[in-house]
Amino acid sequence: MDPDDLLAFLLAASRQDGLGPMRTAAARARHGGYAGLARAARNGAVATDRPSLHAAWREAARPATLARARRDLSAWRRAGLVLLHPESGGYPPSLAAIPDPPPLLYVEGALPATLHGPAGRSDAVAVVGTRAGSPWALAFAGRLAHRLAAAGLTVVSGLALGVDGAAHRGALDADPAGTVAVLGSGLDRIHPPSHEPLAARIVAGGGALVSERPPGASAQPGAFPRRNRIIAGLARGTVVVEAPPRSGARHTLEAALEQGRDVWVVPRRPDSDVGRAAVAWLRDGAAPLADADDVLRLYRPDRPPARDASERSEAAPGGRPPHAGQGVEDRILERLRALGSAHVEALLGDGTPVVVGLAALARLQRAGRVARLEGDRWRATEPGR
Repeated sequence: MDPDDLLAFLLAASRQDGLGPMRTAAARARHGGYAGLARAARNGAVATDRPSLHAAWREAARPATLARARRDLSAWRRAGLVLLHPESGGYPPSLAAIPDPPPLLYVEGALPATLHGPAGRSDAVAVVGTRAGSPWALAFAGRLAHRLAAAGLTVVSGLALGVDGAAHRGALDADPAGTVAVLGSGLDRIHPPSHEPLAARIVAGGGALVSERPPGASAQPGAFPRRNRIIAGLARGTVVVEAPPRSGARHTLEAALEQGRDVWVVPRRPDSDVGRAAVAWLRDGAAPLADADDVLRLYRPDRPPARDASERSEAAPGGRPPHAGQGVEDRILERLRALGSAHVEALLGDGTPVVVGLAALARLQRAGRVARLEGDRWRATEPGR
């Protein structure tokens, strides 16, 4: 079957009520692959005992329906998007191996080679957590992602505010192509909008944005649990840095456990919501994570444990940052006083890694000198001197 004809059929099927990834995967298995499923749909012979689904498959194979799908595929390709399905070259094997892989995966940018290892053995690690991450969690996620990307692992996350954004930025500081972002919206509808510059940086550096939702699809609450199974599916292991019991990160962790992937949780105070959630996940089978070495010992056993400069800056004697760290803090405060409020990238125009900036912001917040606003923006809380 012509590859474009098959893509058009899968797109047409994805638009029919009731033909979600799980039912499509089951129908694919019954008919020996997508080409067999397409032929059965064209002949009105898809194996199902539900009349509504039988009608949906026939509608997906109608010439007029397929013609519309082909037009959309052509337009999206002209816009620079790549479309993959689980039987096509380039589709990540680890994602194809989950129970309900996206029948169509939209990609902007370049999926790194690290995602193309054997099923369940990709050189990728998901780093996720709450959108309302504490300054400690943001700095930790940034340091962790930086170490992983520096070791040649791809960091996968969801482009959300908080921990996700910190993980993407930490990875980018180590490797411009070191991260992949999975969206719960179409690739032309970046969510949150404040992360449009971060998304552009990921693509420009050689990483990728991916989604199972077509262009034009807006972010809807029900799409994020589905998005999170893709995050887990792309990765060999998942790290939850900080997340309360009802956080969306819970869906990623549960998906990773169901998929048989490695799962780590960063322990926190057990008398807090995030601490109690971490304890519950540890009881469910996650392993505790102290730092990046816990991952690297398993995935990069040939690399000796080593702390990067951002981690050493946090470990100065007496808990006080060294002079270089103090310089970063002073520059951040000066720019915040000039700008009023800003994202961390706007505060570090001198080439300072974002992970170092996040650590400095965490120290400044603990000292009561800055405050975090909605949308991952920061402001100074004291007047200039």
